[in-house]
Amino acid sequence: MPMRGRVVTTLAAMRPGETGEIVAVESPDQAGCRRLFALGLVPGAVVALVQAFPSFVFTVGRTTVAVDAETARIIKVLLLSRPRSPRPGFRQTSSPRPRSRET
Repeated sequence: MPMRGRVVTTLAAMRPGETGEIVAVESPDQAGCRRLFALGLVPGAVVALVQAFPSFVFTVGRTTVAVDAETARIIKVLLLSRPRSPRPGFRQTSSPRPRSRET
């Protein structure tokens, strides 16, 4: 759903490194909604996704939260930033292997 040139998506659709502003928590379960609100997941809060597997781990304020995929799908966010990608033509390689010592 576009919103003034930005994208509204779910926390489950975000990639690690992306940040977003919570716009809604759409849960039919009132108790579940209250738990999320108590953790700081309220409209206007900024979240940053840290990992997406095996559970969704994100930060909101100074709190780190882990939720399952079902919960991540009910949290609607307005994407604010995407993770930085390498420069064009830049090839990321693994660290160099240590040289073997010859005797």
